[in-house]
Amino acid sequence: MALAILILGSSACHTYKYMPADARLVTQNRIQLKTPPHTPNRKELIVQLENLVSRKPNRKVLGLFDTYLWFYYRTSQPDDTTRWDKFVQGNLAEEPVYVDPDEIQDNLDNMIGYLRNRGYFQATGRYTVDSNQVKPTSMVTYQLKSGEAMEIQSFSIHSEDPDLQPLLPQLQKRTLIKPGKILDSDLYYAEANRITKFLREQGFAFFFLNQVSPIRVDIADTTDHRVNAFVDLLPDPGGRPTRPVRVNQVNILSSSGTDRPIQVDTMFKQLRIRDDRPVPYLRPEVLHRALSLRPDSLYKESSYDKANRRLSSLGIYRFVNIRALPDTLPDNLNLAVQLTPIERKALDMSVEVNNTTAIGDNSNVLGVSFSNSYTQRNILHRGIRMDFTLEPGVEFNFQPLMVNAANGIGKLDFNFPFFEDYLSFWRHRKENSFLGRWNQRFENEAKSNLSFSYTYNNLLGYWETQIMNVHYGFRYNPTTNFGVTLDHFQVDYYRNDLKEQFEMVVPEGFKNAFEDQFLTGFLFRSLTANYIAPINRFGESWSVKASFEQSGLEILGANTLYNLFDSSKPIWKAGSIGFAKYLRTDSQWTYSRKFGKGRQVATRFYGGIIVPLADDLSSPYIKQFSAGGPSSMRGWLNGELGPGSVVQTQTNPPFFSRGDVKLEANVEWRQSIFWILEGAAFLDAGNVWNLRDTPGQTGASLRDFQNEWAMAGGLGIRLNFQYFIIVYDVGAKLRYPYKVDGSHWARKMDVNFFNLLINYPF
Repeated sequence: MALAILILGSSACHTYKYMPADARLVTQNRIQLKTPPHTPNRKELIVQLENLVSRKPNRKVLGLFDTYLWFYYRTSQPDDTTRWDKFVQGNLAEEPVYVDPDEIQDNLDNMIGYLRNRGYFQATGRYTVDSNQVKPTSMVTYQLKSGEAMEIQSFSIHSEDPDLQPLLPQLQKRTLIKPGKILDSDLYYAEANRITKFLREQGFAFFFLNQVSPIRVDIADTTDHRVNAFVDLLPDPGGRPTRPVRVNQVNILSSSGTDRPIQVDTMFKQLRIRDDRPVPYLRPEVLHRALSLRPDSLYKESSYDKANRRLSSLGIYRFVNIRALPDTLPDNLNLAVQLTPIERKALDMSVEVNNTTAIGDNSNVLGVSFSNSYTQRNILHRGIRMDFTLEPGVEFNFQPLMVNAANGIGKLDFNFPFFEDYLSFWRHRKENSFLGRWNQRFENEAKSNLSFSYTYNNLLGYWETQIMNVHYGFRYNPTTNFGVTLDHFQVDYYRNDLKEQFEMVVPEGFKNAFEDQFLTGFLFRSLTANYIAPINRFGESWSVKASFEQSGLEILGANTLYNLFDSSKPIWKAGSIGFAKYLRTDSQWTYSRKFGKGRQVATRFYGGIIVPLADDLSSPYIKQFSAGGPSSMRGWLNGELGPGSVVQTQTNPPFFSRGDVKLEANVEWRQSIFWILEGAAFLDAGNVWNLRDTPGQTGASLRDFQNEWAMAGGLGIRLNFQYFIIVYDVGAKLRYPYKVDGSHWARKMDVNFFNLLINYPF
């Protein structure tokens, strides 16, 4: 701490003395944009103009200290070549940003050019430099006038090519450049890409983006600033005819990149396959299924992209390269597919430090696990990937410091390269039906998964849990931003052995959640959808994740039908073990926005509910919701809060409280401080509740939930190592779901110091 204060103090007092005599530091860039009234995109324009400034002012620690500059000046001499000097120069130092008239003029020219590209053809600008009379610093102000934006009155697409002219009506019908829109470069490039993609999908494999001419305008009305615009579809610059082409040959070469001779040269369904191994690396029928490009078919850009994507996603090739080559016949082309296989076997061993347990989301323990995984790619030469993982571990409690648990996970995963229909559930639906359309999408993009796992968790002195699982489902990821996971078949055997110490501290009704049970789904078990929006030009991003799960509905339905004829066994069991019957859903929405100088605000809203069905008095403990801990309500330890207004009788962790319903909201302000160090301030609100009161837990239900929400706030630090982030937060209880000293609001400091996490909580 003393060293940090010394460095900050030194940077504040002695930075300017290192500067050249005639140099001035840029401390601020201001954008002043004058636009006509009611300009719809003014905010967006200012954000983009700010991004065009080539170099931002040097950062200040806590907005006060020129520490980055101080490190630069102290280690920028010719003899500063030690390892420490190089480390400082690469991580802590920042080159000074001096006033440079040429650079400022370039920035201004780029800003004016940007405005004109956005349709403000009359944009003008100037800049001023205001110097501080006391310090060698200056502020640069860019003063810009946009003028009126040019609006589209009409738009048309022209071509003199007889092969393209029949397609012009379709191109015109789907145009993005419509009357009333502002004519800007973004709109033009979107339209040019649309035209190119459309034509390449119609077989014009050698039509490229540069064959869409720059947009041309005819001023229709100078008073209202309206234009008639058009583009021409140009001939190929090399003189090659522009016409649809068909695929003649598809030649596939699988080679390790060495000089080994080709040992396999065969034809399979018109595909020529060559390989430098005695046996083809990937079986021809699998390669044929992955490669959607077929000889004797019209070239389609979507098929080309799909083949590239599917071959790359197999995970068995280091490089995939597909090239379209001219054929001797003018209306044909050939495709050359170059595949470079990756090593089939991989062994990985690592040590992980985490704060989660194998029994759910109790995140107030520090765990050390040893991960050992073996991977076998391309099993049976069918692109199947097998992963075998063993993860033994131990967990330590924070308060008091002691060994809390011993756990382990063993898992065997088989990942299949394609969507394998489960019992032909999707395949035989009509193509134009809802399920039929989804089947076509799954056939193109989805991958299937079969897994077996065993989880063991011994929470010392409380309970021992074993979970055996078999699962079959698929993942559908049509884009990098959107994904769906559907589990068709899944059966879990959930076994608990409660210890005497645990039975003494938990309410009687709570023990129902620890019954030995089968969790089942034979046709459908769960569905999870996740979407992450890309960061927009304002620094905003958001995501949404939702899931739905059921267990025992097929068993319940069959049991109900059976009881219509024979009610002697009203509840089916597998021996003495029952079947869990419940519906569970939860969803989470997050939003964040980045501001300048390393500032960011992040929010999260979460809600979930689980409903036990039929004769079940409680849903399984591992499927219930908890609140508290470093990724939830940070003023409480995990499992310490709720349900409802229930007051914990325990004085030491681990805590076990969970509920059927969870509502939570979080907001967090993040601020870069220095180098990898970040600070944060946060506010959390929420709780968990039961759908009904259970024996020994009066006040646990939703009956008075509007008065039973809790609130916590606090401060935190983060060490951002790019690949991972160490998060430590100190949370204080601000509002209790029950009254303390006659009030829900905290009247004295009640702090939770045990919030350690790897990566941001949301």
